[in-house]
Amino acid sequence: MEALPAVSYAHFSRQFRQLFDEIGRGDRAREAGRHLPIIPLEQLRDAGLGAVTVPRQDPQQPVASFETVLRLMMDLATEDVNVAHMWRSHVVFIEYLRAVTTSSEMQQWWHRIDQGEWGGSALSATMDQVSQPTTVSADEVGNLTVSGTKYYSTGTLASTWTMVGVDRDHDLALKRARQRRRHGESGVRVEDCLSAVAVVAVKQPRVRVRDDWDGFGQRLTATGSLIMKDALAEAVYDRPGDSRRGILNVMLEVTLLALQAGIARAALRDGMAALQQRTRVFNTSTGSTPREDDQLLGIVGELSAKSALCEQAVRAIGAQLDEAVVAQEATDAGRQETQPGSGWIETLVASQRAAITVPSLALEVCTGIFDVLGASATSTGLALDRHWRNARTLATHDPSVFKARMVGDWEVNGTVPSTYLAQNR
Repeated sequence: MEALPAVSYAHFSRQFRQLFDEIGRGDRAREAGRHLPIIPLEQLRDAGLGAVTVPRQDPQQPVASFETVLRLMMDLATEDVNVAHMWRSHVVFIEYLRAVTTSSEMQQWWHRIDQGEWGGSALSATMDQVSQPTTVSADEVGNLTVSGTKYYSTGTLASTWTMVGVDRDHDLALKRARQRRRHGESGVRVEDCLSAVAVVAVKQPRVRVRDDWDGFGQRLTATGSLIMKDALAEAVYDRPGDSRRGILNVMLEVTLLALQAGIARAALRDGMAALQQRTRVFNTSTGSTPREDDQLLGIVGELSAKSALCEQAVRAIGAQLDEAVVAQEATDAGRQETQPGSGWIETLVASQRAAITVPSLALEVCTGIFDVLGASATSTGLALDRHWRNARTLATHDPSVFKARMVGDWEVNGTVPSTYLAQNR
């Protein structure tokens, strides 16, 4: 694991701000016509967004810290949360690779990412698909192939690679168990080696991706069915154990929160723009114009505070994550495999605390903007409802009710929380 040097957010904000703004100008039109944002994603790829965390030999070349990545993700989500969600899949793809590869293997992936290759996520499936697991096996000449279907494949349609949650067949699991025993891991059973992740090239004849996501929110994230029939796998890795999940655990959680914080900012921005344009007042209003109504201003102030709290929570976790990386490097210098320290656990708990509060605050902002507007705010032309639909969909990915229980269990009993996608299904 490489410690990412602290680089000013301002540097990357200047680099991407104009492109983010340009992408934002097409957000409502894409939403209205259900046009996937393939071109915006290609623009971001060409501009180097996917490579901002690639380690550099030249100290003059900046590398984004985790806090900076999260701030950029909030900025992009404010302009188009669908595009930001696709970048989030790429970020998760990278963190999975960092958790499962050796240093030399990761160097090869860093080179590919630096060349503009992009990763998607196909780690989970519907309940029907879970009953028929996606499997990896060896063909007659020893190539590793993947067969099965994943429905939740955010960003995969527009990606170079995708990370797929798989089960090894018995022969491969047995082979892997023997390899691990030879490397000194005693007591490894075949069943311990079944669950794995496979990296699969998207553009190959044995892979099909459908844009059939039917959720009412996050409709343009290139999410849908990934169908593989003996698709060649670039690599298959063991699922990361606890000792290598530090960054991954937190980033799986906090990147979802960054998207929701960006939505809250966008909802507040759009709601305020609509309010500033209004001239008619209700007969019960306390002001001569809506922007002079004390009650409406009070609501706006509360919404602004809630949006700011969402962003502050995400930034704080990013800063804590950066500190945990540096502390781990200092403690375990020269060791590739490290034990999870208290810094990782504290950062994970912090992210889960935020997962209790950020989704509800973001949803309150998305709903509250309608309380300062009139019936015209429900116009489909304004598409203000998209903010609530997107925030609600993201919040449903990882329900906060379970976070509250786990944080309570941590506080009372010291039980380390489970993590998002812990079962890789």
